[in-house]
Amino acid sequence: MRFLLPVTLSFLLAASLAAQQAVETATPPARTAEPSAELSTQPQPATPSAVDSETPAALAAQPAAPEVASTDPLVASTAESGDFQPGSLRGRIENGRYYAPTDAFDIAIPMLVGDRPLVLDNPNIVVFRDDVRTMLTIAAIRMEAIDKWDLETTSPREFLIKFFRESVLADYRESFPGTTVESARLLNNLEGGALLVATLHPNGSAFETDPIVRNDPATPPPVAKRGNLIFARGDFVYVISTELADRVTESSTYTTDIETEDRILNDRLVEVHSKIHFAGDPAPETLAN
Repeated sequence: MRFLLPVTLSFLLAASLAAQQAVETATPPARTAEPSAELSTQPQPATPSAVDSETPAALAAQPAAPEVASTDPLVASTAESGDFQPGSLRGRIENGRYYAPTDAFDIAIPMLVGDRPLVLDNPNIVVFRDDVRTMLTIAAIRMEAIDKWDLETTSPREFLIKFFRESVLADYRESFPGTTVESARLLNNLEGGALLVATLHPNGSAFETDPIVRNDPATPPPVAKRGNLIFARGDFVYVISTELADRVTESSTYTTDIETEDRILNDRLVEVHSKIHFAGDPAPETLAN
């Protein structure tokens, strides 16, 4: 199972101008294996937002998985759905909610500000983005029989670590060379086990760099930081990702420490998860009345 999930700024800017682009399926290069370690698990925490410690070493890259069509609307689209077209949606928007084309989930569209609010999607992923503070992606990847077998015969922890290494992290590194894992944690009480990973992306921000830093040749550009929440539910693996905008847009005065950044990302991602209405669940209160 292999999917391209990162979001590039260049495509988003093109999409904001409603440029009609034809994109081709990316063929990733083969990768060599790196050493890996086990994810150490502590006793189950009392709440979904409580986490147990884990080192980035457990997420070292694995051998490349078989190639499949990309799920990244900013890179490619599947053959069965045709090319992704900026300005058009595969899903639908009704009463302020976005409904995925697979009907796997729906969610209220977050408040988007600035001059270029965007909602982009393809059959597997939706992107909510503005040029001020919001960069949110939700991917719902349908599992094949072999993936379900892997999930049933291993622990959720092992399944999610493997998925992140072979899919999300591998594709981040392809799109943003130098990408690293800064921290990783397991949320034991969320979806029976969800993986929360903070990643660093040189030249991988969806936002424009603080002008003070951008205009100073002596100051290196800021490194983007994203939080990624990965979990399996029903027939799908979900990946929810968001970026810390202030780290880039206000980099000249940014002083937030790593622990606080991780807490912010944790809270944001858990909150987004709580707002998703998954297929088969009772209708959200706002729709039930």
